[in-house]
Amino acid sequence: TYFSLSILIRQGKESHGIPRKIGATTFPFAVLFGRIGTAFVTSVSFMIILKSYSSLGVSVFQALAVIGLSFLVTFLLGSVPGAGSFVALSVICGMYGRGLEQGFLILKPIAPILISFGTLVDVMSAALISLLIARHEEVQKEIDTKDYV
Repeated sequence: TYFSLSILIRQGKESHGIPRKIGATTFPFAVLFGRIGTAFVTSVSFMIILKSYSSLGVSVFQALAVIGLSFLVTFLLGSVPGAGSFVALSVICGMYGRGLEQGFLILKPIAPILISFGTLVDVMSAALISLLIARHEEVQKEIDTKDYV
């Protein structure tokens, strides 16, 4: 996630017209705290684990609780940028209890794919957040498509 930060700042300026003044402040905050993809991957993964361990259905309240918990856990993932989804999944499994403390190990073989997808959505959301802020502040310059980097 942090590796993409320098590329985001360059692409934001050269391809999308986001000034460095806006991009230099919004991109780091969005990458650190805007972990939408990580929360999404964590929620879906935990629901899969919960469904595989239980023959009972998952209620709407449980689904909303998992979504809210995964959203809150993503604020703690600043120190683990490379494995955010897997660490969040292990934290949620530990917090849920009921025999699911080691449930995240089911998804360990596909952890690189989950982490990659979560990072992709995180980077795209950081770019969108910065673009929306630049448009709101009316400092974005329109760049022709032929001039994109």
